[in-house]
Amino acid sequence: MQHTQTLTVLSEDYKKILSWLRDGHLLNAMDSRLIHQLKEELQKARQVNREDMPADVVRLYSTVTVLEQGKNNPVTFTIVPPGHASIPEKKVSLLAPMATALFGYRTGDRVEWEVPSGWKTFIIQQVVNAE
Repeated sequence: MQHTQTLTVLSEDYKKILSWLRDGHLLNAMDSRLIHQLKEELQKARQVNREDMPADVVRLYSTVTVLEQGKNNPVTFTIVPPGHASIPEKKVSLLAPMATALFGYRTGDRVEWEVPSGWKTFIIQQVVNAE
């Protein structure tokens, strides 16, 4: 993952993620490199309380629309806790590489992440949060 923006994380989400990362069952299903990257990103994050959280930051339960740079087909999905993912319902686990890469960034941010075919740049077009 490569980012130039500052990661903003809801304090309660930060605590949940750390507990998931300590859960051996979840860690067995994750790539160790992704776990390391997520921990590094969280260490750099700016934690905020719910009342101070900007409305357009990607967080747990956000519905996010992203567009791959140079493409015309945006993709929309909702970020959910591990174990709640469902491809038919367009729900992606926060611990999946795509969701991990977007987590904490805002509408308009460009985020790079590695996919099987190499590094891709995605632009966050829209973030809708449940509250």
